[in-house]
Amino acid sequence: MLKGSAARASAELIRHRNQQSVHMREDRIVRILSGSAEAAASAHSEKISADRPAALILIGMPVSEAQADDAALKHGELANLASIHAAAYKPSAVVGQFKGDTAVIVPGLQSTSAEPGLRSLAESIVRDAGKHLGISPFAAVGPVVPDLLSLHTTTRITEALLRCVGTSQNRGVATVDDFEGEILFREAVQNFTSSTFRHRGLSALLRQDTELAETLHAYFEASLDVAECASRMGLHKNTVYYRISKASRATGLDFGNPRDSLVALLHIQEWASTPKEQQGRK
Repeated sequence: MLKGSAARASAELIRHRNQQSVHMREDRIVRILSGSAEAAASAHSEKISADRPAALILIGMPVSEAQADDAALKHGELANLASIHAAAYKPSAVVGQFKGDTAVIVPGLQSTSAEPGLRSLAESIVRDAGKHLGISPFAAVGPVVPDLLSLHTTTRITEALLRCVGTSQNRGVATVDDFEGEILFREAVQNFTSSTFRHRGLSALLRQDTELAETLHAYFEASLDVAECASRMGLHKNTVYYRISKASRATGLDFGNPRDSLVALLHIQEWASTPKEQQGRK
């Protein structure tokens, strides 16, 4: 019982230490990413170079690990590991928490062409976290900016990149170049979702005709390739041609037209992300 109590107490002490450390680090990260004025104040007080290129790296964990009972402990251990690697790469690096993820701010870079080195840094952190901490993190290397004072302008795109990496089949480390198209597409979907206006004909079709809705979804997933769509759905090509033509007549949209195709794709993506039991009511 004493040994068990000691083990429990030590775990609580470590968790408390990590939480205190994380809160202190979080304050530093948030200040730098709040805006130019806060970044300048932080740079001055901590003697960090403010006029040289800088970059932000965000490191996330899978939902299953982020919601585990020992998540707080793992976050602290990950931050400590990232601190060791970041300090070896750049002694002035700042590591902490940002919106539940581990953030690494790397100031004082030699040039704006430092992306390969930053990627190697992130890969080292991810690799060692899996090896020594037993977790499976993934990382987003944000764009390199000319100076620390403008680093806050990259926060949104780095967060979007991290979400892309976290939902990709091959989690790992990525830069904006790896997911640039996906980031812009998700941004378009998000803006579309926030609007209340919808194409009435297409919305009605997706709501009322499950067969056509599923065919359109498969058709766009197959990059408008009828043969591929037919293969995925186990249908004859002529059946797919008929259904696509029927959907086009019902909605007035020409799916071969880039503009109409984009309108349809946004509606279909929203429909596909809606739970099955709600699709008929949306």
